[in-house]
Amino acid sequence: MNIHAQAAAYVREGWCRGTLQDDDGNVCIAGAINKAISGNPRILCKINIDPDIIRGAAVAKDQLGQTLYDYYQIRHITNWNDKVAESQAEVAYMLDLTAKHE
Repeated sequence: MNIHAQAAAYVREGWCRGTLQDDDGNVCIAGAINKAISGNPRILCKINIDPDIIRGAAVAKDQLGQTLYDYYQIRHITNWNDKVAESQAEVAYMLDLTAKHE
C-alpha cells in the first residue's frame, strides 16, 4: 500500500482538525501522512529524525498539495484540512486521488 492510500485508511479510522492527532487517536491529513511514513503522527515534532522520513513526508505532502491545488486552488494541506474540508470522507478521498498518481 502506498503512503497516500495508507494515510487515507488512517483518516477513515478517525479524523480531526487543528492538531496532528487528538486525544482519541484521530489524525488530521498531515498526521495521517506522518503516520503512514513513520508510524507516528507527530514524528516531525521529534528531535534527531531520520532525514529520509523528513524527505518522504515533504514529498508526500507536496504531492497531496498538488492534488488539492488541482481541485481547490489551495496547496497548504493543513489549511485545507482545518478550514475547507467538509468531511472525513472528503479528506480520505483526496488522499486516495493522490495515491492514484503516486
